[in-house]
Amino acid sequence: MTVRKSAFLVCFAVLVAAGCGEPPKSGDTVSSKSAGEGAGEGTSYDPAKDPAVNPPSLTQKFDASEATEDEWMFSTLDGNPQTLNPLFASSTYEFRFADLLWNGPFTFDAKMDWAVNKELVEKLDVSADNRVWTLKLKPGYTWQDGVPYTAHDIVYSWKEQLDERVP
Repeated sequence: MTVRKSAFLVCFAVLVAAGCGEPPKSGDTVSSKSAGEGAGEGTSYDPAKDPAVNPPSLTQKFDASEATEDEWMFSTLDGNPQTLNPLFASSTYEFRFADLLWNGPFTFDAKMDWAVNKELVEKLDVSADNRVWTLKLKPGYTWQDGVPYTAHDIVYSWKEQLDERVP
């Protein structure tokens, strides 16, 4: 056997032997040698207490009084939406924009059941046979160009969804 092969086998055997110890058990402490500077003897790492992993802002309650309507939101996407029309949305990217851009008379509640969107709808009356639904919209809603948002817009959207040509 050559010296080169012998040296390789010795190095390999040392590495295998070094890695054959038992894995650390949960609750084991981290020594300052293995954790790096600043982690004293007897301390253990808890990601739930790491401010870099869980900054305080992550669990802050949302204060609606601090929100403004003229702020910017930046978002990075891994892909490109093919459409901004919610009727034709079929990918994560398109649904993400649909949720940000469009507000309809119905939404989902915390249990993912259909619910009336109380932000937009003042009142909903449903006939006894469930065939006639009458929505009363809250006043003051407009499109981005200032044109009022009306019941005609909702009827148009429902008709578009029922069109045979819509996938």
